[in-house]
Amino acid sequence: ARGADIPDIPGELALRTCGSTASMKVKNVKKLSFTKGHFPKMAECAHFHYENVDFGNIQLSLPEEQNEVTRNGCESKELVYLVQISCQGRSWIVKRSYEDFRVLDKHLHLCIYDRRFSQLVELPRSDALKDSPELVTQMLMAYLARLSAIAGNKINCGPALTWMEIDNKGNHLLVHEESSINVPAIAAAHVIKRYIAQAADELSFEVGDIVSVIDMPPKELTTWWRGKHGFQVGFFPSECVELINDKVPQSVTNSVPKP
Repeated sequence: ARGADIPDIPGELALRTCGSTASMKVKNVKKLSFTKGHFPKMAECAHFHYENVDFGNIQLSLPEEQNEVTRNGCESKELVYLVQISCQGRSWIVKRSYEDFRVLDKHLHLCIYDRRFSQLVELPRSDALKDSPELVTQMLMAYLARLSAIAGNKINCGPALTWMEIDNKGNHLLVHEESSINVPAIAAAHVIKRYIAQAADELSFEVGDIVSVIDMPPKELTTWWRGKHGFQVGFFPSECVELINDKVPQSVTNSVPKP
C-alpha cells in the first residue's frame, strides 16, 4: 500500500454508460492514458507474493534483433532489449531496459533466491557499462540462460512475475491502452471467495489470489471495489476479498466522503 505522499494523477473523470454493469459500482473514476506498450514502474505496483503458484518452468532469452531507442524525449539513448518469454507452450515478447533488468534482479534476490544458490551475477550500474553495449548484451544473455535453468514455481513474487507478464497460473498478462494498471494501489487483499466476471469491466479471480485495491469506496455507498489482478484492471465485489493485515492508509480513510 502506498502512503499519503502519492501525487494526484491527472486525467478527466471517466463517464460510464448505463450499458455497463459498473455504472452503479463507483463514481468519479479517473481515466489515465499512457503510451502503448508502457511497462509500469515496479514502485507503482503493490509488492505482494502469490500464495499459490503453478506454472512449471519459464524460459527467457534475447532474440537476435535488438534496438536502441530514445526514452522520454531525452537526448541520451538507452538500450531497450526485446526479451522472449516462454511458459506452458506459449511465447511472447516484452521490452525491458537494462535498469528494468536490475530491478528484476533486486526482487529475485530479496524475495526468492540466495545469490549463492542462483549463481546469477549481480548486474552493475548502467553508467559503468555505457561504452560496452555488446558486453551488456552478452551478460544479459548469460543471465537469462541461468535464470531459465532455475525459474519455476518458487517464484511467487508479484513484481517479478509482472516483469515477465505472467500471472500465478502461467497466463500471459496484457497491458491495454487506456487502462489504469499504473494507478498506485492503496491496499492489497487476499481472495477468499471465487468470482467470475459478469461484464468486461470486472475481474475474475480464484481463492488464494492477491488483488491490489485501487478504489475502496465505503460499503454504505457501494459494495463494489476496483483493483488490479496481474495486468487486468476492473471491479469486483468487496466481500470476495480480505485486506492483508486489515490496514488501510490513513490518507485514504480521511479522504473518504461520509454518506
